[in-house]
Amino acid sequence: MKLFKDENYGSQDFFAYADRLIEQKIGINKENTIRSMRSSMRKLQAFRKELTFGEINFEFIQSYERFLKVERNNNDNSISKSMRLFKVVVNDALHNGLIENNPFGNYKIRRIEGDRGHLTEKEVKKLQNIYINKELKSNMHNVLHYFLFSCYTGLSFVDLKELQKKDIVQTEKEKKIISIKRSKTGTQVLVPLNTNAEALLPDIKRMYDKQKLFNILTSQHTNRHLKKIMDIAGIKKRISFHCGRHTFATLCKNYGMNYEVIAKYLGHMDKRTTMVYAKYEIDFLFSEMEKWS
Repeated sequence: MKLFKDENYGSQDFFAYADRLIEQKIGINKENTIRSMRSSMRKLQAFRKELTFGEINFEFIQSYERFLKVERNNNDNSISKSMRLFKVVVNDALHNGLIENNPFGNYKIRRIEGDRGHLTEKEVKKLQNIYINKELKSNMHNVLHYFLFSCYTGLSFVDLKELQKKDIVQTEKEKKIISIKRSKTGTQVLVPLNTNAEALLPDIKRMYDKQKLFNILTSQHTNRHLKKIMDIAGIKKRISFHCGRHTFATLCKNYGMNYEVIAKYLGHMDKRTTMVYAKYEIDFLFSEMEKWS
């Protein structure tokens, strides 16, 4: 507590405390977590430029929630995440004795279940036609570009954001396969490119090895554009970017693919199936992916 009572870190300065806490977590928490914490603090500063711990109470938290929902147009998942990260800082201040009462005591952060929404084959084709015919403005066209790639490969938003030219490996049979380690788990992922996915690749021959393949917007802007795209396409579903991954998995199942191979594509960490992975050669991964055709 003493650390935050010197002239640099006033005991009542919430954002100074939060900045210090985030700095302490660098190298301990994952980079994505650090980015999320900083992003959540920027959101909070957009609502209240300066903030003391004494101003944080149940009414303040409710007002901030309304701001996120109405002014920032955040969905329930984004609001829940912002509140959880806000609460992390408050809980740390409580632990250090900087505040006595928990302002989140009477506020319940809604638990958002994993979004398992997915698109049907017909809906994916509809989006594919919109993309091919270039019916959207440039930003939305770009978002649809990498969202469709997720639908055809099962890559998550973070993994797609980090995807580089060097991650596209060409086999001896002139076939392309994505070879990466998942950012979230470190699990090895091998995803052969089906014809739909390969058609969405940029001209990689002109790129250098560590160049990113796609121009990925922030998660918030991506999902905002996706909502508009679904409206334009007449798809009456609440689709977030993560639904691309579920769409891929669902279509793989519908096409009769081997469940353990699908798990390999997705980079799942089930130890029971991980032991089986070694039995599959690259040719089998490709032969299963051909069912997309």
